[in-house]
Amino acid sequence: LIGHGEDEQRNFINSALPVIRQKAQQHHLAFVTWYELVDEPWQTPIVVEWYFGICKDDLSPKLGYSDLKYQFSLFGG
Repeated sequence: LIGHGEDEQRNFINSALPVIRQKAQQHHLAFVTWYELVDEPWQTPIVVEWYFGICKDDLSPKLGYSDLKYQFSLFGG
C-alpha cells in the first residue's frame, strides 16, 4: 500500500471518532461521514487517495470496517 496501511486506518478510526463524537455532542454536529467507501486505485491520479476506502476494491472489508461500524453506532440518533 502507498501511504498508510490498514492498521493505521483502524487506529485512526478508534482514536478520532470518539473525539469527534464528543465534539458532536457539545456542538450539535449535524452528521459525520467516512470519506471513501471503496478503494479506487483506477479512479484518481492522486496516488495517496487510492486506498482511503474502508473496503478493498473487491468490496471485502478492511481491518477497520467493523470498528467504523461500531463507532458510528455509538453516535445514536
